[in-house]
Formats: sequence, structure tokens, C-alpha cells
Amino acid sequence: MKSKKIKVFVLSIFLFVLPSCTGQVETQKKSPTWKSKFYPFSAEFDSIWTKLPSHDTKEKILFGVIDKTDGKSYIVKITDDLAQSQLSDSSYFEITKDLMLQENQKNILLNEKDTVIHEKKFHCMTFILHTTKWGVLKQSGYIYRDGIKMISIQMGFPLNEKQPNETNVPKSLIALDKGIKIDGK
Repeated sequence: MKSKKIKVFVLSIFLFVLPSCTGQVETQKKSPTWKSKFYPFSAEFDSIWTKLPSHDTKEKILFGVIDKTDGKSYIVKITDDLAQSQLSDSSYFEITKDLMLQENQKNILLNEKDTVIHEKKFHCMTFILHTTKWGVLKQSGYIYRDGIKMISIQMGFPLNEKQPNETNVPKSLIALDKGIKIDGK
């Protein structure tokens, strides 16, 4: 029973990936900024981005944008975390990898490493994902856990069909990340 509960927790965290793959969007009509009412999180973004449906409560924040021309996306989810005694990082990462790879047999894990972004140490898993709407995407999932809050950042972009080995992050995603503030940083 505990294993099922943990899988449901992990699945609920990583379901934020699916909106970027289905193309469901909410058109941005006002100035391109968004700020949480409950957590020190804000986003400032260029007009090329369309805001995805967001969620902002004390328990969970979900914010994302998509470039409707090619499927580039950036999604942040902040939610309550489970204690390490209930779900270790290694177990969480293994369950997450399994879920991402099971979505499509062609999906592959490119690499996995720790990195610092927004002045926090995140664990990063980078995948090649095969989607029905956007084709082949490179998607990186960044995960920060401290036993109190869990922060997930997902960045995805299409691979260039003419240059399939070109996997550099597009400049528009890099610029967007500079407009994201988590804990004011």
C-alpha cells in the first residue's frame, strides 16, 4: 500500500509534463508576468510565450508557458514534499525515470546529474521524449527536495530535424529562465 501511495505522489508531481506535450494552452492577454499569492515565486516572460493554465494555492503552485509555434515549454511546480524517511531521493528519482520512460518505448534518458540553478541544488534528468503533438523533444526535469517543499522545473524543446545532434537549449528558454524568481532568486 505504501508503494502505491508513493507512486501516486510521484505521478502527481510529474503530471505537469503532460500539458506541454498536449498543446492545451491559455492565451495571455495582459502583460506577460505572473506572481504567486502564496509563495515567493514570480515569472516575467516575453510575448512569444503563452501562459498555460496555472494553479496557485497554499498547497501547490503550478505555472507554465509554451511557445505554440514549436512546443518549447517551461513549467514550474512547487508543492509539499514528503519526508526523506517516507520517500528517499533515490527512490523518487527511480520512480520518476520509470514513469518518463514508460510513457513511450522510444523515450530515453540522456543523462542525470546534480546542478545548481536559482541558487538551489537540483537533481536533473534529461530525456529524449517522443510526443504525438510536438514530435521529438529534449526535456530536462530539475527536482529540488528539502523534506518541506518540493520544486520541479521542466524545460522542453523540439530537436532540430535537420541537425538532430544539436541539443543546445534555445536562447528563448535561457532568457525565460532569467525572468523566473524562486524564493526571490
